[in-house]
Amino acid sequence: SGGYERDREGGSAMSNQDMPYEAIGDHSSKNGKGFLAAFCCPKNLGPAKACPGYLQIGPCMKGTNYNVVLVNMLVIMFGLAESIWTGTALAAFLYTLSQDSNTRVGIVEAAQGISGLVFALPVGYLADRWSRSKVIALGGVLSIVAAAFTGYAVYKGAEDEDKWRTHYNILLGTMCIWGITGGIVNGPTQALYADSTPQGTRSKYYQYLFIGWGLSSIAGPLVSILLFAVYGNEWTLQRLRTVILAGMAGELITGVMMFFFRDDAALDENDDDEE
Repeated sequence: SGGYERDREGGSAMSNQDMPYEAIGDHSSKNGKGFLAAFCCPKNLGPAKACPGYLQIGPCMKGTNYNVVLVNMLVIMFGLAESIWTGTALAAFLYTLSQDSNTRVGIVEAAQGISGLVFALPVGYLADRWSRSKVIALGGVLSIVAAAFTGYAVYKGAEDEDKWRTHYNILLGTMCIWGITGGIVNGPTQALYADSTPQGTRSKYYQYLFIGWGLSSIAGPLVSILLFAVYGNEWTLQRLRTVILAGMAGELITGVMMFFFRDDAALDENDDDEE
């Protein structure tokens, strides 16, 4: 104590200046929980911190850490929703809505990336100093808010093209929010995932993660194709609206899932050693 920690292997003293940033101070709450995790999940996950049986997604996840299972479920839903409405469908909707302006499409698309870049450091700092699970839950709130306003702008924009500037500006604002939520999914969520996987088996769990992300990203465009096949292969605002609203439904589910994470399910060094 007193600014020093004993190195476990060499037995030498390590000062704060020599320690990695994450090891200095009480930078996050180990007991932080998402809104719904505090009410719906068991208070104690047990020594293994395993996910309850009713949340497991197949035999490969049996006895797996709570956060690991949840992140895999989140990534599948997030990848599916994002791949349905972003990209071609959104760009085509914006192009038609903004009177065939490629510049306005580019501005909206850039807003998402810029907001993600600008807020990356504040989000990371807040996750370190406060609670990763609570920051993820905050991302869930933002996701639900963004989905609601995006759905409104898309629905009304397809109905009343005379007020296209209003709906365009709403979409511009919501894309800034989507940039922040994407940064939370790819930042604090991934950090919590890494800390919840035992050393020596992380490559296996990251394979699960990438497979789920890849398959869901393939499934999204297939859903879009199916929707165009059912409702008509005409790239009008009304047809594109249907595809985007389907993506918003998935985003709402993603937002709710982000309320269930918990910091106390992360593994400490002793848990890793036991594994």
